Amino acid sequence: MKLQLLAAALLGGVRMRVYADHELPALFCCAAHALDAHVALLDRMRAHASPERAARLRRWRALASAQHALAQAQWLVAHALERLRVFRAPWWPRPGDASRLAACARLEGTRARRARFALRFRALAALGSPPPLTFDAWCAAQQQLDACPLAELFDHAARTLARARDALERERRLRHDDASPVAAAWDQACEPLARVMVANAVALARLQQGGVLERPELHVAGALAARHRSAVLQADVDLAAGKSLGRRRKKDVERARGWLQAVDQLASDGLRASWTADVHPHWPVYTFGP
Repeated sequence: MKLQLLAAALLGGVRMRVYADHELPALFCCAAHALDAHVALLDRMRAHASPERAARLRRWRALASAQHALAQAQWLVAHALERLRVFRAPWWPRPGDASRLAACARLEGTRARRARFALRFRALAALGSPPPLTFDAWCAAQQQLDACPLAELFDHAARTLARARDALERERRLRHDDASPVAAAWDQACEPLARVMVANAVALARLQQGGVLERPELHVAGALAARHRSAVLQADVDLAAGKSLGRRRKKDVERARGWLQAVDQLASDGLRASWTADVHPHWPVYTFGP
């Protein structure tokens, strides 16, 4: 019950827009961490339960596993959109706004990011079990995603949703003749979750069919995207302060700036993203389009 409440507390602010778009990667990484602990707990309970109770726990384990997969898929999509600057923090300056460059550089630093993470998820810090996701663990998880090309993150999210939806449907077919109140409660929890999966799978399929994911700008690793963004920001800070760039650094910055400009152009080609939480209060449904 505690793990269910933990996940609900994390995700309860989605419909109310408590989280800004650029905070969604951290949110869904934390949610996946909590739901993974929930699945592991149900596995341990099933191992020591009677056959009848183990059968009931199997159903709830399938639901928790689907929620975990959905959190992972949401994390993949949100992380890719953040790296592509579709989900952009409000302190990023507009072109030519030199007065905000230094402040942006400070806010993008590790110290500021650590402080924001601690403040946003401070309610979890006092938990002893499960151990809350730390900032360092989140950064390590980000590095794993950043090893993949950004376009592959969208594809992996679509495949994760498909597997989770199929697993829920198999469990539903196994229990189709169960008319108990517990089965009704499971169906009531399962149906809106399945609708979120279907809606997001359709949105990702349309994004893939639109051809945007075939663009070469999206076939770079997230780590390179982050380096490009950091290199351009620091160069702009230095130029605004009257410093000069060396020949080699200038060439690297020009390459990075060209990539960022090409990525920003993608917004007019169909990579804009918006989301609502109308289908389920805890889970966004994305819409992609120009």
